[in-house]
Amino acid sequence: MDTSEIIYRRQFDKINLLNFMCSDLISYAEKKYGSEFPEYVDMTCGAVPEGEYEKIIDPSSPREFLDLYTDICLKRFKTVTSKILELGDGYDIVLKNYFFNEGKKLGLPKPSSLDEAYELIQVCILEKLTTCGSHQIETKGNDEIIWKNPNSDLNFWMFMKDLICGIIEGSNITFSIDDSVFRLKKE
Repeated sequence: MDTSEIIYRRQFDKINLLNFMCSDLISYAEKKYGSEFPEYVDMTCGAVPEGEYEKIIDPSSPREFLDLYTDICLKRFKTVTSKILELGDGYDIVLKNYFFNEGKKLGLPKPSSLDEAYELIQVCILEKLTTCGSHQIETKGNDEIIWKNPNSDLNFWMFMKDLICGIIEGSNITFSIDDSVFRLKKE
């Protein structure tokens, strides 16, 4: 398997992970908005087909299909989280708790270094293939990695922050976002 194939399959896995979480959130919101809510999301955003990589991604143009499904998945995520937040006070805590618990449930190994923590973030966070390489990374000694990505959607990252905190819980590493600066710090 060549490098681009590995990158494409990794992107496909990220799409499936976020799509699974969106499906959970759609089921939750359906209880509040009614049985037509899943159809509303599908009609507004489109849907990501389920199945194996080989059955969904056209081998002659994998990047185009992955970009399309990434856009759909991110749009579904934004639509569903926005609709849940519209339910009123306290629903931001519901979403934060959901993502934190999902991060813990992934069962990924706890990082022991900043590089391992950054790698876990890259394994889980869905960004378009064209923007995920545009991070400007700066290492500050052995105890901090700082990066910026001018193309990042901070609203998306505010919920993903809770997912990441769930993943790294129990390690000596913390993750924070200040404006558009992302920071991993070893305590």
